[in-house]
Amino acid sequence: MADLTGCVILGDMRTGSNQLESNLAQFPPVVAYGEVFNPSFLGREGQDSLLGCDMALRAQRPEALLDAMGEAPGFPCFRLFPGHDARVERLVLDDSTWAKVILRRAPLDSFLSREAARQTGQWRLRREFQRQTQKVTFDADRFEAYAAQQAAHFAGWERQIRCAGQSYFAIAYPECGDLALLNGLAAWLGLDAHLDRLEETTIRQNPVSLAERVENLEELEAFLNRAGYIPHVPGSQDLGALDPIACDAVGAWAPHAGPNDGQPVGAALRAGSLSALPKFSVVDPLVRAQAIFEARILYDGSDLYPYIRKTLRRDWALDVPEEPLSIGERLPHDQYEGAFSQFLGFLAQNLKSATSIRQDPVWQSQAHYARALGARVPIRELVRQHRAWVHPTPLDPAPWMDQIRAVYAEDCMLFDAATASR
Repeated sequence: MADLTGCVILGDMRTGSNQLESNLAQFPPVVAYGEVFNPSFLGREGQDSLLGCDMALRAQRPEALLDAMGEAPGFPCFRLFPGHDARVERLVLDDSTWAKVILRRAPLDSFLSREAARQTGQWRLRREFQRQTQKVTFDADRFEAYAAQQAAHFAGWERQIRCAGQSYFAIAYPECGDLALLNGLAAWLGLDAHLDRLEETTIRQNPVSLAERVENLEELEAFLNRAGYIPHVPGSQDLGALDPIACDAVGAWAPHAGPNDGQPVGAALRAGSLSALPKFSVVDPLVRAQAIFEARILYDGSDLYPYIRKTLRRDWALDVPEEPLSIGERLPHDQYEGAFSQFLGFLAQNLKSATSIRQDPVWQSQAHYARALGARVPIRELVRQHRAWVHPTPLDPAPWMDQIRAVYAEDCMLFDAATASR
């Protein structure tokens, strides 16, 4: 993009804008100015002047601050949120010399993160020892109002940009630290810089499951099941109550799309050959976790992950034999339950990015795939999978549900899958 003045990040509180702006500022010659039109401060909390402009001048002539950033050395970048100066929205959105980056996060995640920040007073975490944690009380009415307002604001931004004949770069919260995507954003902005690594400047404040973040979890579950709510992904259709998703017992796609039956969905999407809206099955999280444990860790076969198995035995003291079992063999029941419990403990930490082992697609949450697929193609229908996978060691579901919720809280809530096959 030629002849740019700078870049504006259009987002909201608790959408990852601090992290995105900090990461973008690592590309020379980007200069990050922060929330320069926040009514309470100028750029950073406690700051009341910038580039020769004070808050009085900003209030009188906001374009003066835009001009000052454009004339200062470097490539200016600032963040603009709902509630900031509405005059600046009109000025910037109509001005093609300001590149637009639209940053979005799933409304439920951003809402809970905002509630936690308000309760703790901690809006940014730079050092792990400063972390403050506190469960929040979910208020359905407040959330619905928040989600509706946020959706309307983003829709207004997008419409105004399109009506002006301009384009924008869309980015989602999980992508704020994606180096390849950020290099692509830098190229889109016309910057010559290309980074091989990013310096971590912001620590994620809520790297925990919903069960650990919400006081009234049962009320949240009831609301999600009643509303059929699926977190929004930029570019996805509004899935409403369609309940999409997609994994078989060991995590592979399970398409039921008429002519596309049996064809991997990823390949079909890349080839543009999905001829009908897909219908997908959601699997009971306990059944799925047990199948993953057996296929990838416990038993020998083509699905075994030998190196991960070895690492789990060494670093997690996983109580399984040194050599994988042959089909037909069984562990003693107590040993099996103990090893499976250890495996669930590993999954809970791994899916929080708290282990050295990769987050394998096989055990990613089904909600993760719902968002990813929903961003590419509308989902026609959810089918709950009632087919029982036969396990060598049957388990009574009830004692396992706390651990399963710790690993797959979203799946249990969003799809009501915890009782799907029982």
